[in-house]
Amino acid sequence: VNKSAQTLSLTTLPGNTYLELGTYVAENGAHIVGNQQLKMAYTLGYAWGNDSGSIDFLKQSIVNNYDVSIDGCFTIPADVFIAVADALNGIEVELNDTEVSQMIELGHLTNDQKAGMIHLDGNAALGDKYLKITGEDGVAQISRQITVTRLILEKCQRLSHEQLSQLATTLIPLVNSDVEESQINQYITDIVPMLASLSIETYQCPDEDSGEYSSVDMYDSGAITVLIPDIEKCKQMLNEITLG
Repeated sequence: VNKSAQTLSLTTLPGNTYLELGTYVAENGAHIVGNQQLKMAYTLGYAWGNDSGSIDFLKQSIVNNYDVSIDGCFTIPADVFIAVADALNGIEVELNDTEVSQMIELGHLTNDQKAGMIHLDGNAALGDKYLKITGEDGVAQISRQITVTRLILEKCQRLSHEQLSQLATTLIPLVNSDVEESQINQYITDIVPMLASLSIETYQCPDEDSGEYSSVDMYDSGAITVLIPDIEKCKQMLNEITLG
């Protein structure tokens, strides 16, 4: 959140970004990971240190590679995401024929649903957010995730100050976080009054100018397609986004 510019920046860090994750030190010892997909930092961190380990290793991996400052982490369970979307009476999302067909197959839409602007309840919104279509590139998947997140935030912007404060107060205890309760309350106090006036900006890092897809051999999965970042370009992008 940039108070002076009145912007809220949402930056996606794709899970299939191929990075040097280094070594994670947990109570049960040091675990050398090396080059791996970013999403594995969360998975492996959880295996070695449960909820706090997942957050710690993911944060460590992002900071070490991109040289950014992270004030705190929040992870939102699926059931909480669904509850929030339902509390906002769902969202309106434009889906194409392929997306509709896939959503019908997964049971999120009725068989007679046609492509176009469609109302999604919380469960269907979560399904769309993580929808994977065979042969589709990672950009389209990431676009869906950021679109659903942005639409939910935009609905939050239309809530009254009292409604938004109540939603935040109800939500925060249900998410996993490494932030102290006093700091969380300060975030609520600072951000809730200005949320409606913030302009939402979305980014992906790396984007098409700072990363490229390539196939790499993974010891446990064979050859897979990953996103190879230009680290220096990514550092510059994130620095501009976070510092203005």
